[in-house]
Amino acid sequence: VWYLDQLCVKYGVTDVSDLKAFSSSATVLDAKTATATALSHSPDALAAAVEALDGQSSEAEVEAVLLALGKASSIVRLRHAKTVGKALSTTPARVEKLAADAAKADAERKAADARNTASEDGIEITRHPVPDDLAKAPCIWLDWPSDVQVAATIARLHHINDRKPFLFRREEGGIMRVTETVSGRMTAEPVGTEQWSAILNDHITYKTEDPTTGMTLVVTSPRHMIPILKGTDKWKFPELRSISRVPLFSLEGTLQEERGYDAALKVYLDPTTKPLPVSSMPTEDEVQEALEWLREPLIDFPFCDYDDVDMSIYTVDGATDESGHPIPNLFRGMGSKANMLSMLLQPFARNLIDGPTPAYHIDKPEAGVGAGFIADVVYCIAEGRRAEIQTMSAQNEEFRKAITATLRSGASIIFVDNIGRTVDSTDLAAALTSGVWRDRILGKTETVTIPVTAMWMLAGNEVRFTAELKRRMVPVNIDAAVPNPAFNRPLDMFKHRDLQGWCLDNRAELIWACHTLIANWFAKGKPDGGLGINSFNSWSKVMSGILEAAGVEGFLANIQQYLDRQGEEGSLNTTVAEALFHRLGTERFTASVALQVLTTPSIGEAIEVPWREEDARKFGEWISKAFARGVIDIPASVAFPSGTTKPKEITLRDGSTVYRLKVTKTRGGGRAFYRFETDTR
Repeated sequence: VWYLDQLCVKYGVTDVSDLKAFSSSATVLDAKTATATALSHSPDALAAAVEALDGQSSEAEVEAVLLALGKASSIVRLRHAKTVGKALSTTPARVEKLAADAAKADAERKAADARNTASEDGIEITRHPVPDDLAKAPCIWLDWPSDVQVAATIARLHHINDRKPFLFRREEGGIMRVTETVSGRMTAEPVGTEQWSAILNDHITYKTEDPTTGMTLVVTSPRHMIPILKGTDKWKFPELRSISRVPLFSLEGTLQEERGYDAALKVYLDPTTKPLPVSSMPTEDEVQEALEWLREPLIDFPFCDYDDVDMSIYTVDGATDESGHPIPNLFRGMGSKANMLSMLLQPFARNLIDGPTPAYHIDKPEAGVGAGFIADVVYCIAEGRRAEIQTMSAQNEEFRKAITATLRSGASIIFVDNIGRTVDSTDLAAALTSGVWRDRILGKTETVTIPVTAMWMLAGNEVRFTAELKRRMVPVNIDAAVPNPAFNRPLDMFKHRDLQGWCLDNRAELIWACHTLIANWFAKGKPDGGLGINSFNSWSKVMSGILEAAGVEGFLANIQQYLDRQGEEGSLNTTVAEALFHRLGTERFTASVALQVLTTPSIGEAIEVPWREEDARKFGEWISKAFARGVIDIPASVAFPSGTTKPKEITLRDGSTVYRLKVTKTRGGGRAFYRFETDTR
């Protein structure tokens, strides 16, 4: 009204009909449209017009009827299609199609008319047209239908994100935003209400008109929009698996260096150090140089493999390198050193591994040996910063929430330090084996299942893992073989006193070394390695393949010593089962009966168990976990009660023979009953 009033005052218009002279978009309905409009509003008139059709009817009359049918309901079209078809010598189906085409053409014409705006003195006097391509709409008008506003917002965000992706889907669900921190590093965060509001205000322009003055106003994102965007399933953003601070190889062996999202890798590349050129066919000299670079930051660590702890850390002849530092004893801790190289390389090769990966256990007898520095070396090379430390809280729920937040952020490494002496976490075991982490989002009932692509590093003093965890560990053992190593190793023993600073200063060369070893593996045809851990087949093939291609020996060579050292719980399980089977055979028993058997002097003196008669509750919890697998092996030399069927014999890989017992658990009268069964077919 305001615009029309301004025009009328300016040009002295007093008659409404005169407005047509000043508007190029004023539309005069022709006879066909007028007739169709009248017919569509009067069923009787439409019926009469249909009956009047014959071979002598004009084209305008026929088109008016078809347009009226197109605007009518499907029932009305169906009712008159046969009559019109007979008059036009065509089929009813053809009539329905002609009617629909006529209505579509009329709607398109009206939309085109609406898009033509008056341009006198730059004054827009029509409603704001909806563009054909919503993705390229310069703004979104709030007088558009609500569904059009939503569609335009989604289309615009897809269009903007396609050019430079910053919004992503995660496999576990939800939208993530990659943003830059104050330190200049990219990080991923879940998009909630506040993030959606900021995204819309940064990238979408919403406009409206002041109803009083008619002035155009730019407004913030409408409040009704965000709940719809959070709940819609129409997002087609790319998938994000992780953020990498180093260039990565594609599956074909091409090193991807460009900063930003890589659709093939599904990784956001955020290199924080300019990479050095890497040969696609490294020479043997380059491979050896790469190994020397990676061994240099490890030179001060007292690696050992449990059975060689008494060996000298340095060469016995007192030889030194060019800087005058003692040369490490290459034969001490060969397995741990090779495993350490695997830990350095894995962040660079993780996208080449199809499946879960084991955790690295930085094993040490006491504090002050250097586990934190080992983690710093890994972080400085792969991440360009010192290690970010997680702790394993005594409250399992707190630990779970911390890990969930870390995984959702796209972290490539998780370092858990200061672990207590015994770790029993079925959640961690499941995450390592299945490659997924499940948890409930804090403050919500929603549960997420997050793919685990991060590398796990675990450290603590004399840590002992349960049977289901220890076989998922790659041991990196360090032992200075001196009491209180934090104070009893003089500073002049360390070649790199500022180890983190040295790694950051030489990060480009260290990254080059990792890339060179992987490029060497590709150049040799990606040979599968011959060593590995069950349940981690792809990891075993890739990591042992890279190390073997570079001539590195000792990878996983310390696994058996590690398992023997960790095997106290497994031995206890076997000892208890052996004692109970010897005494009870296949009789049904409760945890309290089992405890009585174990604490009977004739048996208790022969075996050492950590329970007494007053520990019934603790023992009940232990036995429930110990026999949870349902199968247990005991030495084939054990005597079993007369009348009991001989158990099934199994020959293990080391040639030893065991009896395999099946353990069943039933409940009755509020108690749990156990039974050994000898038939395990």
